[in-house]
Amino acid sequence: MIDAANGRTVIPGLNDSHMHPIREGLNYTMELISAIWVAFSHGKVVSNDDHAPGVEIGRQETRFSAKADISTGDHPNSNTLGTFNPLFPKGNYFGVLATVGPGPLNFIDIHPRIEGTFPYEIAASFDWIVYWRQSLVDGVYSVPGSLIRAADGSRARFVGHRPGTEVRWQVNTHLWFQGDFGIFYAGRFLKETKPGCNLNYWALCAGYKF
Repeated sequence: MIDAANGRTVIPGLNDSHMHPIREGLNYTMELISAIWVAFSHGKVVSNDDHAPGVEIGRQETRFSAKADISTGDHPNSNTLGTFNPLFPKGNYFGVLATVGPGPLNFIDIHPRIEGTFPYEIAASFDWIVYWRQSLVDGVYSVPGSLIRAADGSRARFVGHRPGTEVRWQVNTHLWFQGDFGIFYAGRFLKETKPGCNLNYWALCAGYKF
């Protein structure tokens, strides 16, 4: 494809949350996504001995995972538009509360996560994601791919980090409740290009499946 505004070649990429291959375009545009998953489960069955001895009311399980991602950014001196172009990015690319960015363009991240299941169909997770810019001459983008912070001459690579937690209660086959909370701490790049404020955000939701 041709970028009409700048007359440069745009190399589209692919985004698949279930696969983690290395995908490379004709010139140098490349997305590298790798994931390392380590999981363990103690398989403990919890029963309510006071009311119904031997009746299972839940299973406790703990899982730890870690993921690292790289997506290229642009280099103005090149005739090729180097910013990776995910054709169909998901809104929760970096977690449930990451719909406002940074998005899957021009970034490097490390994303550890621990999650557990508990009795009474309760699940909880805690994750911590750390962002850097891949190209120092390109900015930070939202999940849909629009520029939300230009480079503005900053040579800082660190964008910020965000710890977050999620708790979900599956009441029955049909009804569930979920709460999410996260804090994004602005890094050096955002502070240099201003504004560089920290953000607190939360979400409460419920669902019913017929």
